[in-house]
Amino acid sequence: MMSLRRLLLLTASTATHSFAFRNIRWLWKGAVSEIFTNAVLGRRAIPPLPSPYSNDSNGYNDDDDTLTSPPVAIVTGATGGLGVVLCEKLQKQGYSVIVAARDPIRGKALVDQLHDDSSLNNGRRKHDARFVRYDANEPSTAKDVALALDGRPCAILINNAGVMKTNISDTMKVNLIGPSILTLTLLPSLRKHPNPVVVNVGSSAHLRAEADIDPKTLEDDTYDNDLAVYASSKLGLMHFSQVLRETLWTQQGDSLSTTSPSWRPIVIDAHPGIVWTPLLRNYYGSAAKVVEKLKLSHFIFKSP
Repeated sequence: MMSLRRLLLLTASTATHSFAFRNIRWLWKGAVSEIFTNAVLGRRAIPPLPSPYSNDSNGYNDDDDTLTSPPVAIVTGATGGLGVVLCEKLQKQGYSVIVAARDPIRGKALVDQLHDDSSLNNGRRKHDARFVRYDANEPSTAKDVALALDGRPCAILINNAGVMKTNISDTMKVNLIGPSILTLTLLPSLRKHPNPVVVNVGSSAHLRAEADIDPKTLEDDTYDNDLAVYASSKLGLMHFSQVLRETLWTQQGDSLSTTSPSWRPIVIDAHPGIVWTPLLRNYYGSAAKVVEKLKLSHFIFKSP
């Protein structure tokens, strides 16, 4: 597997702009447009996820209407904010959900909730959910996620885990290095599915990021007060997505693939907009209570 420093260099861009330009770009294209969308245009519905109910889904068989092997969806950072909503939506659509998160208590509680909410889907049997401890700051836990698949294909991987307003090294490791290592670790399982989907959850903060990523950030324990490294980590994640698109499409039908040469992976950069999640509430600190009291959290922000 490539070194962390090499991964950082691969996900860096050569283009650069001034600090003022980057912040103005983010303010206009990012913050202002998102607030306008939330407050004026209204909240957009979550786009439909790929349906597991098809003969080529490696899971369900529409001909006899029975569940042969539920397609598996993995969600990281699954126990809070967007993660919970994603797990619930995937479960309702018939996916077998792997709840990948750091906290075993919250993770198992979510699994119990998903089991309680589980119902027949279009006449099909109940799907399952399971918890696996995953910490994006601990690369070794990526192997635990792979083992939780029990050899099954991975239909959907959503790299949702992230941190903000913490030290620089943790920000880069959790937001960029962690999801990159997890995706590469799961690549053999993704290749077992004919049309896998990888979703990297991003942020408009990438608009204010410096183009080049300094590998020394992995050893920097100072605080990311201005969220500059958070922005860089999200830009780096978008570049990693592009690396995946370019390399996976040129490696179809190789020895790792158990599918046909027509293997079609989909890699998506998904920016959800300004959402009132625990991550954002923690960022605002004590001011979060004021925002909620004034009901600005419902007016300006989306609710997961």
